[in-house]
Amino acid sequence: KLSAEGDSEEFARTVRGGLTSALLIVIPIMSAAFVLAGEGVSILYLRGKFTPEDAANTTAALLPILAAMPFFGVTELFSRMFYSKGEVKLPMLAALTGIACNALSGAVLVNLGLCGISAVGIANAAGQIASAAFLLVSAAKRIPGLMDRRFLIDILKLVLGGVLVFAVCVLIKAVIGSDPFASSFFTNVVKAMVIFLPSAVIYVVYAKLVKLF
Repeated sequence: KLSAEGDSEEFARTVRGGLTSALLIVIPIMSAAFVLAGEGVSILYLRGKFTPEDAANTTAALLPILAAMPFFGVTELFSRMFYSKGEVKLPMLAALTGIACNALSGAVLVNLGLCGISAVGIANAAGQIASAAFLLVSAAKRIPGLMDRRFLIDILKLVLGGVLVFAVCVLIKAVIGSDPFASSFFTNVVKAMVIFLPSAVIYVVYAKLVKLF
């Protein structure tokens, strides 16, 4: 509606708010999931013929994909934004850019024998980052005032919040110190809760203190 009415300032404010709100949730979840990937994979799959080695390989492939979660959120939001403005070619070009980057990086890593099973996740992450970068640059050029100073400061606060969650999770996990691929289902569930819940509380307090909501 705002796009159709030509209210570029309010449209930019709405897009900034949407992106900030999305990243407010995605970034801490990504940070915690990155630390708890082994526990998560073990909880979901480590049973029957799915061995600890399979779980470790799945985790290795998953980690780069988790790191790209915020970029996926950027892609989804800006794709819908451009659709609302009737600019359907840009999301398509962004998708093609991501596919090309995914294929190229995957081919290079596999042919050079680099990163092992992680190459699959790295290639996927490279594609997500490329798509997000394409749309972000396109949006900055077409929407006046989108990247204002306050928005960039909020993004920095969100990144620092993600680092805080990551650090807290790593610290608690180091204290607990057990191998997720050698632990039982129940142990991994308890570990995940013990590690995640304190970091979530700390993040909420941090977000409140720096006025992210």
